[in-house]
Amino acid sequence: MPVNRLARSALRALQANINHCRAAQDLLHQHLHELDVDFAMVTEPFGSPNHPRWIQDLDNTTAITWAVTDRTSHEPIVTCWRGHGRVAVKLNNMLLTSCYVSPNSGRARFEHTLADLSRKLRGASLKQQIITGDFNAKSTAWGNRASDLRGRILLRWIQQHDLIILNEGYEPTFVSHNGSSVEDLTLASRGAAQRIGTWRVLTDTETLSDYRYVYFESPIISPNSSRQQLGRRWKVKKLDLTLLRAAAVTSSWQTTGDSFLTDATANVKAKRLRSQYVAICDAAMPRSRPRKRPGSAYWWSDNLALMRKDCIAARRRLHADKRRGRDVTASLEAYRESRNGFRAAIRRAKEQAWEELIDSLNKEPFGRPYRLVLRKLQP
Repeated sequence: MPVNRLARSALRALQANINHCRAAQDLLHQHLHELDVDFAMVTEPFGSPNHPRWIQDLDNTTAITWAVTDRTSHEPIVTCWRGHGRVAVKLNNMLLTSCYVSPNSGRARFEHTLADLSRKLRGASLKQQIITGDFNAKSTAWGNRASDLRGRILLRWIQQHDLIILNEGYEPTFVSHNGSSVEDLTLASRGAAQRIGTWRVLTDTETLSDYRYVYFESPIISPNSSRQQLGRRWKVKKLDLTLLRAAAVTSSWQTTGDSFLTDATANVKAKRLRSQYVAICDAAMPRSRPRKRPGSAYWWSDNLALMRKDCIAARRRLHADKRRGRDVTASLEAYRESRNGFRAAIRRAKEQAWEELIDSLNKEPFGRPYRLVLRKLQP
């Protein structure tokens, strides 16, 4: 599952339509680990997970979830609003919005949704804005073969707000045995669009849904750039005040009567002062290292990885038969069987992992279950 990599400061995001499938949502969490993704904009999720880093709209049709990484832990992530089919969060000075509009809603409801979204975007007063979602609207402007009424309305709305369509090429995001189309859109303000380094549809990734993932990267633009550039953090809870005072006194001895500082420029003095602060902090408390995410979900296994590989191979054979005009009855049945088996295996793996977790309570009361609960209670 190769994806292009930018600098470590690049925000990595994924768009995923779960299509209300439990196994697809479970598999999404595994892919977030493997791709080292910071944010996921999810449409048509399965249920409403009780998780502090899962923000859902009022209709349970779209959500935004994120991981605590060295790219997202510099500044707090703030929920801006939760509406009907719309949810938005703010990271630094960037606004991330996820939307979903049902194909069953009429024109009046569709236009009302766009009007409300316009008010929310204007009220945010942020130049860096990224809007993702499934509007169930088709237009040749983002890769469909023809435009429908919704597509024309949405395109006018995009032009009125001077937004940039980030979808590239004609790669469909929705693929089924009955056809394909571009359903998932990625829109951005001009300021944000200029910074998007990678945008692509992950065509070779099994999602257990008829929808493909959309992956993109964007550098994090922080108003507190000095913290980003310095890249140093300390474990304040382990601060030793005695060592802190001793290090500060020792540092003051080094600068007393220093003629270099008398003749130095303001920038040089600032750098010298900052280096002293760093040395004092290093003496008084240990460094805080970037948090590393585990390599896989707790229930993932090598056997599931092999089953996913077989599922991808079956899907490739199905698409190859379609391209060559062959009868797809056998290959379609093989793909369905492989995908259903993969879904069932994920369900069994989660059930087994849960039973092992419960059994471990008796053996080690302060082991992994205890740590999981503490992690949930942390702000």
